[in-house]
Amino acid sequence: LRIEVFMLLKLSGLVLFFYFTAIYNLSAQSCGFGCLGLSGVYGGYSIEKYKLDGLNKTLNEQLTALGNSENVFKFEEMRGLRVGANIFRAKFSNFFLTAKGFYQFLKSSQEAKEQSVSGESIMKSDLSLNHWGFGIDIGFPIFSFLNLKLFDGGVNLYTSELMNTFSDNIGTQEKDYNYSSMTMGYYAGSGLIIELIKNYVSLEGTAYYQVISINNLVDNSGNKLPSDESGLKFVDKGGLSATVQLNIGISF
Repeated sequence: LRIEVFMLLKLSGLVLFFYFTAIYNLSAQSCGFGCLGLSGVYGGYSIEKYKLDGLNKTLNEQLTALGNSENVFKFEEMRGLRVGANIFRAKFSNFFLTAKGFYQFLKSSQEAKEQSVSGESIMKSDLSLNHWGFGIDIGFPIFSFLNLKLFDGGVNLYTSELMNTFSDNIGTQEKDYNYSSMTMGYYAGSGLIIELIKNYVSLEGTAYYQVISINNLVDNSGNKLPSDESGLKFVDKGGLSATVQLNIGISF
């Protein structure tokens, strides 16, 4: 928690530094079309990596207890759509600065089937790590149509949920685990922006590293996953991730 607060304060200081630098530069130059900035919306798709050893070990122990030892659950990659807004993208002669926010949908599923004399049994786990994100990026043009994002970073606020479903010839049982409050993480990376229609439409790609840790999830009866006694975490840490998005800009 101390590390997360420290990184948040550090990021806030960086935002303020670039903000006042931008204001200073604005007052020191004459503005042409677009130099006051672009706002707009975007949509994209993300692939994000997470280290989920505690979750995988707990689920595989449940599989073994159910008599299914041949299948192995291995959650590690999450995928989903991202929607957001570039609240402000200021363009200057030598660099650009962006403040943005987004909502990331992340889901992954694992399923194990077991065939026996009494019929087929299925255990399925559906995991979601949806989150809000707020960040900044700063970069500079390489060519007239290509920009380099030197730094892209910010904070994420996660909501986590796991739905376990077990079905056999007798019926279906469901157990829902979630985290009662948002968990804060952060990310840092870099990327490229390709101008398709200058100042209006661009294609943006970002590679980044996620930092996040979640101890456990809890069901309606107060049972934790993983349990405190196991010494395991639900999410150990994040990993390398990537997002591709299409930006629609509005000049002002």
